Amino acid sequence: MNIDAPGRAWPSVNDMGQPVVYVSPFVPPEWIAAHGMQPRRLVPRAPAMRGMREGQCPFAWQAAASLTATPQPLGNPAAIILTSTCDQMRRAAEIVQARTPSPVFLMNVPATWRSDSARGLYADELARLGLFLQHCGGRQPGQGELAALMLAYERARIALKAAQPMLSAREFARLLCELGSCDAGQLDGFQRAISDACGQQGQRAAGGIDLAIVGGPIAQGELAILDAIELAGGKVVLNACESGQRCLPAPLDAQAASADPLAQLRRMYFDSIPDAFRRPDSLLENYLRTHLAGSGARGVVLIRQVWCDLWHAWTQRLGGLCPLPVLDVVLGDSPEGTTSATNRIQSFIEILRR
Repeated sequence: MNIDAPGRAWPSVNDMGQPVVYVSPFVPPEWIAAHGMQPRRLVPRAPAMRGMREGQCPFAWQAAASLTATPQPLGNPAAIILTSTCDQMRRAAEIVQARTPSPVFLMNVPATWRSDSARGLYADELARLGLFLQHCGGRQPGQGELAALMLAYERARIALKAAQPMLSAREFARLLCELGSCDAGQLDGFQRAISDACGQQGQRAAGGIDLAIVGGPIAQGELAILDAIELAGGKVVLNACESGQRCLPAPLDAQAASADPLAQLRRMYFDSIPDAFRRPDSLLENYLRTHLAGSGARGVVLIRQVWCDLWHAWTQRLGGLCPLPVLDVVLGDSPEGTTSATNRIQSFIEILRR
């Protein structure tokens, strides 16, 4: 059942278990965890090219394939949350709804972001999502409980950001996904995982070519792109893809969260996360202009999924934001796409060395 409009019948699935799968960074994991459920951030494991048609986003296709696979690798989720952040993900929600027994919630995230009505709609969607989670076996959180949980997540994010200079780009992306899959009882363990990862990797080697990566989502099977950058002698100093710090929420105002935690969630996520689908796109433009200038990067790698017009439009615009060379890397255009991209990245870094 797809709960995509108020007033529809709610599912009764208390026997389905507690994991709640979501894909978009605009879904706050602390809101899921506050309902006593297990947030599980989905990053598809590997490209699923079979059956994909021209014009379909590989990442959205991979997400739908993961959510509808038999047997289900994600277990038996109590609910699945997808968002309206692009036409491809809306289509993925329709596919998942038709092919899985788990209830599917399509969360409306307005493309416009500066108006009070858009901000109010996002807040209403959070409230509607909360009711949905309760009908999927969750419980209603107390205001103080939610504020305390938001603070715990904030501490974990601070620890992760502080550790970033000591982590490879892939390890940072992995830990960011892991944080999005922590419930209330796992956050202390997550901070230990950060310490363990730093201890295993040690201080990242100096002397690489500082690079920024910009773009949308990357499947787990495509994270070899990040390895390729570092193996070729690059160092990711800014990860402005969906797997990086661009999609972290704004810092928490703990005092304001105690008074109105839902308003804080709206500010941290909807008001603050820049993305290519947002209109006007000045939020993303200002973010990139500021962070590219402050990163010390010597070049930019734009990583985008084939057929993604939203990020394709930024290929030329990036050059106007900063005086840096830009390499456009397209994922999902062929089974050999990652290998081709790796070769181009190596050449790009060699040019920057000169």
